[in-house]
Amino acid sequence: EFLSFLLDGIHEDLNRVVNKPYVEDVESDGRPDEQVAMEAWGGYLRRNKSIIVDLFQGQLKSQLTCLACGRTATKFDPFMTLSVPIDAGEARMRGRSTLARCLDLFCEEETLSGYDQVHCPRCKAHRDAHKRLSLYKTPPVLVVHLKRFGGAGGALRKVDTHVDFPLEELDLEPFLSSRQRDAPTYDLTAVMYHSSYVRSFTSSGGVPSVGLRSQ
Repeated sequence: EFLSFLLDGIHEDLNRVVNKPYVEDVESDGRPDEQVAMEAWGGYLRRNKSIIVDLFQGQLKSQLTCLACGRTATKFDPFMTLSVPIDAGEARMRGRSTLARCLDLFCEEETLSGYDQVHCPRCKAHRDAHKRLSLYKTPPVLVVHLKRFGGAGGALRKVDTHVDFPLEELDLEPFLSSRQRDAPTYDLTAVMYHSSYVRSFTSSGGVPSVGLRSQ
């Protein structure tokens, strides 16, 4: 989180766009992905131009498919950090996971239902939907964040699973939905390790909260 905050701050200080125009969201409307992605990226660059964008930002493809009528909506959004989950099931069996498996989970199709239902313009109602993410445009420098905290029912716990990753030639080809100008392979440059103390407690008002303290 600190690195993302730092990069965001540097971007805002170096952003060459002073007067940011209003840019509407780009709808796919059945058009080719390449056309929609270029339009969305162009709109983003109308408000954001800096060395941080050039080096660290890429583009995600997001697809939502209504399970009632089958309508699929496709969006292309910028990203600076890939926040990937850790496979808890694999961790319980093997005690460790891999970065490739984390990326698999990030791109895995999920079902949105209940409170997570999405509004379908065709059905004109909230419906269950399938959501899938994939990488569309990769940046020169890729920042991956491992989601080390998780839990349910207001309880927060740290995921201590060891994650293996290659030092050279991390291949993102299996997670891409488009061809890249350059080979989507990465060498490890740096690792940021955050050590923290987590304490769960209940305040006098009965509201669960979490205290974090860096060591």
